[in-house]
Amino acid sequence: MLFANNCLGPMPPSNPIRIWDAATQWCDLEKQRGVWDWTRLDLIVNQAGSRSIMIVLGHPPAWAAKGGPDGRQAAWMAAGSNRPPINMETWRRYVRAVVMRYKDRVRLFQVWNEPADKRFYSGTWTELGTMTKVAYTEIKLIDKNLKVVSPPLQPRKQAGWAVRGKAIMKSMKDVNYPFDIWSCHIYPQKGEGIEGFKRDLELVKDAISLTPRKQLWITETNYNLGGEGNPYPIKRQTALKSQTRNVCKRLDIGRLYWYAYAYDNPKLIGITNT
Repeated sequence: MLFANNCLGPMPPSNPIRIWDAATQWCDLEKQRGVWDWTRLDLIVNQAGSRSIMIVLGHPPAWAAKGGPDGRQAAWMAAGSNRPPINMETWRRYVRAVVMRYKDRVRLFQVWNEPADKRFYSGTWTELGTMTKVAYTEIKLIDKNLKVVSPPLQPRKQAGWAVRGKAIMKSMKDVNYPFDIWSCHIYPQKGEGIEGFKRDLELVKDAISLTPRKQLWITETNYNLGGEGNPYPIKRQTALKSQTRNVCKRLDIGRLYWYAYAYDNPKLIGITNT
């Protein structure tokens, strides 16, 4: 289960949650340097009760973004938030602030969201690797038992898997894979069913097969992204969810998060009854 957008309503009874796309990024927490607003993130974490929580780190405010705002970030994101931080010390300070505040309640921290998509990341791959290493080092200094989740791999062809996927893999190799869990986002092509899901997941499994052995989690998935006929009828949603769980079990996927719970645009995705 994954939270997004208007995520302050009733929560599912026990599902793990990933906090992303919920106005809780760095650009929301520290709009002015040194002035922190934890109100919304505190509320979500408190509402989560005993559920497992993952916080997605990243996406700086314009003052902390290298080169400032560039206007090419996703339309719903703050100006400059698709850029890397202006320097790694600023990044380290941000990571430390978030982790110190939530370490007793949040045990999972993911480094950035979808770096293969330029709307979410416009820096270099070397910078992405360095950010991952800095975050890992800082988090483990705070508590070695906290878990760091990699920036997600995206086998979807629109994300440039053949080129950008390899570049992200290399950036992680260059810094010796500083995370505990591999992650990926699986979005089959419009209209595709479980066959597309399985194909794309196997691409990721093959890509990481020669890297140090770590768990693989899917930190976002759904079907028919931006396609016609959304959301799917409940009967079809139920069948696809069951098929998806079965494939994940066969391919040894440690955890699956659906995008997105309580989403305010259900026509964007096929499965909403997660």
